Amino acid sequence: MDTTSSPNHPSSNGLAENAVKIMKKLITKAKKEGEDVYLCLLDQRNTPRDSNIGSPAQRLMSRRTKTRLPTTEKLLEPECIPPSKVKRTLEDYRVRQKYYYDRGTRAQQPIEPGDAVRIRTKSGWKPAEYITQHPSPRSHNVKAGEQARIFRRNRNHLMKTNE
Repeated sequence: MDTTSSPNHPSSNGLAENAVKIMKKLITKAKKEGEDVYLCLLDQRNTPRDSNIGSPAQRLMSRRTKTRLPTTEKLLEPECIPPSKVKRTLEDYRVRQKYYYDRGTRAQQPIEPGDAVRIRTKSGWKPAEYITQHPSPRSHNVKAGEQARIFRRNRNHLMKTNE
């Protein structure tokens, strides 16, 4: 079974959303300034994230690619960055980011099957009944509406009530 993000909750797929935002901004800027879009994409792929893991092009091809900027031949020679080092560095970034994010958060109230909840909709909070946790991470099934339809929602769209 494929793991998907919760419906109506694009921030749960933040890495992909951020990549799309960066590319859209880059393409828009290139067209506005009359530059070649493909050269701008090449520059983006050659920009290193940091000195430990290098650029996306370096991680993919084990070397820098030629750009419009003058580059020495030594920098264009293959130099493999061990995948374990890249994985460890990216994991360290995630752990550090989670630590700083979690400092300003608090745990949500646990919800049990049969509990009364409110589900966030475009027109406000509507009453519903909690059914179960969905197999996908951070998704839950709730029964709501006049036909008692089952909706899949992120935990941020649910509020436990005493109704």
